[in-house]
Amino acid sequence: MTEQTNMKLFCCRCDKWIWAARPGLPEGWEADDAGRPVCGACKERGQLLLPKCPDCGEHHSEKFECLQGTAKRLAAEEQECDGCDYVHEPPMCEGHNEDDRYAVREYVLDEAKRLVCGDRNASYGDPRQDFQRTAGVMTALLGHKLKPGEVISAADVARLLIAVKLSRSVHQRKLDHAIDGAGYFSCLAHCEFDAEDLPK
Repeated sequence: MTEQTNMKLFCCRCDKWIWAARPGLPEGWEADDAGRPVCGACKERGQLLLPKCPDCGEHHSEKFECLQGTAKRLAAEEQECDGCDYVHEPPMCEGHNEDDRYAVREYVLDEAKRLVCGDRNASYGDPRQDFQRTAGVMTALLGHKLKPGEVISAADVARLLIAVKLSRSVHQRKLDHAIDGAGYFSCLAHCEFDAEDLPK
């Protein structure tokens, strides 16, 4: 005699469940083509045959993810978009032109230039002088931690401000962090180089 064990039996079509004894299906239930249990109500509605999967050709419930379908989806996700050079999920980008590929980079650099050479320069003065004043304050505050003769430089202040923007970019995705970071990098170069140092 086969030992019977009570278990929850779920209908693969409607998720209805009943307590049933194994082995075998309860009265009124049948197995579909994939061998999954189907309740009597779904059987009467003609839902005994599961739809054919377009990926693997087998009949299975849509709630069970097809392994072949998953493989196809992952392969599609790894495609590099011809429109924007990024790897992303389909659909692939359409209608891109050559200028779109550089739109974000150009905007960040143009906006940083506008601020550093325009509004901010007018509001705070020349970055080298502004950062040098800040460096003097920092040297006075942190002098007890510096070696004798060491001072904080204007370039050190620029690097500190870049570090602040990098830290904030981790906390929150915001375009301003990239713009300010680009501006501070240009100020760092301004603190360390002169016009005669530029390539001719």
